[in-house]
Amino acid sequence: MVRSMQYSNGIRPLPLWLSHLSFDAIFVLIISIVATALLSISTPVWTGLGYIFIIFVLYGIVAALLSYVISMFAKGAVTAWFLLALGQIIFYFAYFGGILGVQSATAYPDLEYMMNALFFGLGIVSPAVCLERTLFIGLQMMALSCNQRAPGSIYLYGGPILYLILQGVFLFALLLWWDVGFVIPTSRSRKSTTDPEGTEMYSTDLISERKRLVSNQTDLRVESVSKFFGKNLAVDNVTFAVQQSEIFALLGPNGAGKSTIISMIRGDIKPSTSNSTIDIAGHSILKHAVAARANLGVCPQFDSADVLTVKETLRFFAKIRGVKNIDHNVSTVIAACGIGEWTDQLAQKLSGGTKRKLSLAIALVGNPRVLVLDEPSSALDANAKRTLWRCLQTISKGRAVVLTTHSMEEADALADRIGIVSSRMLALGEREDLKKRAGENFYIHIVSKSAPRTTRQELQVIRDWIHGTFQNVKISRETQGGQIRFEVPAAGWDMVGLIREFEGAKERLGIEFYSVGKATLDEVFENIVRKYGDDDVIEV
Repeated sequence: MVRSMQYSNGIRPLPLWLSHLSFDAIFVLIISIVATALLSISTPVWTGLGYIFIIFVLYGIVAALLSYVISMFAKGAVTAWFLLALGQIIFYFAYFGGILGVQSATAYPDLEYMMNALFFGLGIVSPAVCLERTLFIGLQMMALSCNQRAPGSIYLYGGPILYLILQGVFLFALLLWWDVGFVIPTSRSRKSTTDPEGTEMYSTDLISERKRLVSNQTDLRVESVSKFFGKNLAVDNVTFAVQQSEIFALLGPNGAGKSTIISMIRGDIKPSTSNSTIDIAGHSILKHAVAARANLGVCPQFDSADVLTVKETLRFFAKIRGVKNIDHNVSTVIAACGIGEWTDQLAQKLSGGTKRKLSLAIALVGNPRVLVLDEPSSALDANAKRTLWRCLQTISKGRAVVLTTHSMEEADALADRIGIVSSRMLALGEREDLKKRAGENFYIHIVSKSAPRTTRQELQVIRDWIHGTFQNVKISRETQGGQIRFEVPAAGWDMVGLIREFEGAKERLGIEFYSVGKATLDEVFENIVRKYGDDDVIEV
């Protein structure tokens, strides 16, 4: 996750992996020196200790690179370590067993040839085999160094050295290839599960959205994006565009694919279909990830606090982004995010709200054209949320901003346009437009005087009055705590008439409080997901 945040905020794959490798190489060098020294004093039979030292260093570097590659796919650090150790042990004993088998089944004149063939077959895929071969040669075991060849010969130390260099180059290239964003061409076409009825509301949205995709003002283009995890379809043909100075809220229930969409925008994972397009400021994140990420800032769902101060953290990200006037840029970002009083405080010592502001400030370093905010106000109190919202409204000018959130209040306060997603895009448009299309009903909330100890009989009296007074009423939510929520069609009613009805009946019905209003974003969201999405995933 930390690596994803670093990539999204300016770090490039080559310097990142070189810095990791340089740090680990310090320990590799120290261990290699100590190990070689111990060998030199343990027994006098070791030959070619200089070559052995070189192989120790190369083995340590290749093992580190192999651990990096495995960590890209393993679920955790412990799993990565286990897989690395298990693989090395298997190849070590496979080679050792192969040597014993060759010795017992091969005549002496052919022994050296078979020993070399075994090494050149297994050693190319395993650094452990190269290390084992080195130890056998150094101890003059297994008839591996009987011929009077130079120690650097390909059949002695030269073979392990060559293989370890090739393995190191291959593994490092693989890391860069995976992270830079090269795409393997695919013609795979999987069947969409989109229900035609479910696209009824979205079809007109999609027509207007495709016009926005080609606009010069559009800085983020997401077109025809789908993602399968195994046989499970997480994202189904999603399309949307975000223009400059626009905040686009991506809403959806848990498990709806929001985080997957964000991960694809960041370039962390690739879409499953070959016709998918994700462009950031005119650069494809799928084909030119480095150029695209240079125009992208990300405020992730988690805080990546380090042992640097706030100012040092921002200066670090400014340097790796290549910002020219670092002091001016950092000062501007600090002022915009309102974290001036904490500039000399350690990032890991900040409060939750201030850490979120720091994450936002990191995303703003370098003045990116596209900003992705993944639940920026999660775990914040009401005061901190509103402070953060004011900051977001200030910094959104001139940028395309994508906001994911579970808070309808946050989306209502910040978003210019909203997309509601549940695997596929269910609805898309301006906030007020979605409310109108969701219906012109009045939404009413009643609280009984006896709540929360209201009896069923008391609730039934209120229900009977509701059905007797209003036509085509829909009771959407009822609890045993003495509260009822329902919808009344706007036809034949206005706000004044509804209030008059409730004022006249509330004493007789035992109503303590009531509210009458048009659809809120929360109600629009729930209605759309229930109508076009999956009922069993609604959880906000």
